[in-house]
Amino acid sequence: MKKKASNKLTLRDQIINFFPSYYMTLISIIQATALGYLLLNFSNQLKEEVPDLSLFVIYVITFFVIIIVWYEYMMGSAALRWVPSIWDSLIPFSLGIGQFLLICYIACKENIYYWYFSFSGVCFISFFAYLNMYRGATQLKKKNQNNRMVLKALKKFPVLNYIFTGVYTILFLFFGYYEYLHNNTESVLIIYTTLALTMIFLVRGVLYWHRIIEMIK
Repeated sequence: MKKKASNKLTLRDQIINFFPSYYMTLISIIQATALGYLLLNFSNQLKEEVPDLSLFVIYVITFFVIIIVWYEYMMGSAALRWVPSIWDSLIPFSLGIGQFLLICYIACKENIYYWYFSFSGVCFISFFAYLNMYRGATQLKKKNQNNRMVLKALKKFPVLNYIFTGVYTILFLFFGYYEYLHNNTESVLIIYTTLALTMIFLVRGVLYWHRIIEMIK
């Protein structure tokens, strides 16, 4: 019985320790592909005409979305451990599809609302990415001291992540609907509001990582 229990622990540790490297490899491939597609899209845009400032800002926002997705997965994989499930395959690839649509609709100025709807979709999937990660880490925290320590240090950050992604999902859905109703006017105010919201989310991530780093100093 002791040997069987020992074998179970060994297998569990093997799966858990293997998972972060696999996960980051997968995410890095998806984000590198998204970045390549973004650069290709931007170069094709330059061949047609130099993008105006508002369109350039949309390219910048999309670039930071790629950065944020990789950064968030890096933090989660480095600090927390959970037993992988089918959701850990479905969610990253779904995010990749969402980012593909986000990039695909950048230059569609006459249908800019599709870009906002795609952004809303990325945020919606991100909500479930956080839910999957924190639920898995919480389920394992009784058997993983690091999970207990990290989740305790993060305090309300997991709930804050749910709020951010949930609110952003609704906001960008509203922005897209607004553009659709107003004859696709490509509101500059909405574009810069979206840029500000993206930067706020990035700053939240930096503070999140700083909270984790403070534990190991």
